[in-house]
Amino acid sequence: MGTTFAITLILLVVAVVIAGIVVEKRLLGQLSSSACTGRSWRRAFPKSSKQEIRDFYQLVLTSFGIGQRFHLRFTPDVKVMDLYRAVEPPVLSMGVDAMEIETLCMEIENRSGVDLSKCWNDELTLGELFALTQSAGGLTANRS
Repeated sequence: MGTTFAITLILLVVAVVIAGIVVEKRLLGQLSSSACTGRSWRRAFPKSSKQEIRDFYQLVLTSFGIGQRFHLRFTPDVKVMDLYRAVEPPVLSMGVDAMEIETLCMEIENRSGVDLSKCWNDELTLGELFALTQSAGGLTANRS
């Protein structure tokens, strides 16, 4: 009886993990472009260097635990909360998350000095977030 229960429990956990991965990929896929969005970012931020855009983008991907497969696949108008909901679907998260938003806010404050708690809203886009970091002088290795 114990072995059967353990095997059933392991299979259930594996099924939930696989379902989570499938749902996350599907939701991220809905937000992402199949082509590189670097041109959209350069048009939206012509005074910013490609490296500044890449650095910001990498910070977002790392904060959300999103793989490199999605590097420069999100346009500036993608909402930060939509990314969050794609990574942490409410159905699967059961109210527990990996603190992606908090990590992003902390990293941005550490690297740009921007306190997002003063301007945060659920409609905030990646482009608006990037603009905030740029208006503060961009991202640096460490401001503290």
